[in-house]
Amino acid sequence: RVPWVRQEGLFELQLALLSNGFKLLKEGGTLIYATCSLCRRQNEDVVAALLKAEPAAALDVLPLRLCAAKEQGSTSMAPARPSLLESDGALGDGGYCTARFDPVSSGTSGLFLARLAKKKTV
Repeated sequence: RVPWVRQEGLFELQLALLSNGFKLLKEGGTLIYATCSLCRRQNEDVVAALLKAEPAAALDVLPLRLCAAKEQGSTSMAPARPSLLESDGALGDGGYCTARFDPVSSGTSGLFLARLAKKKTV
């Protein structure tokens, strides 16, 4: 934990923002939730809470292949690994739905991505 970074209330704020955006999404639409944080509470926990609260929410496969640690340097894969939500395997049919870009391998300050879809309701 970094003491100078404000953590209090960020989960609630990010969940409220994501929930509001999801409510505005049309059925069959796609929403990307992205942060420049590597904090689980701001990333995987927010996505998990949305999936639990919104029956129409579902993870959707990212349109990129993730690079495992042993494949670092591959030019055909994104310099990212599956997020903690998918540490036991891909949750989407045909690929991963979430990703973490760590600063060392991606040349960024660190990113989290989750692709969500709004399922059609009957």
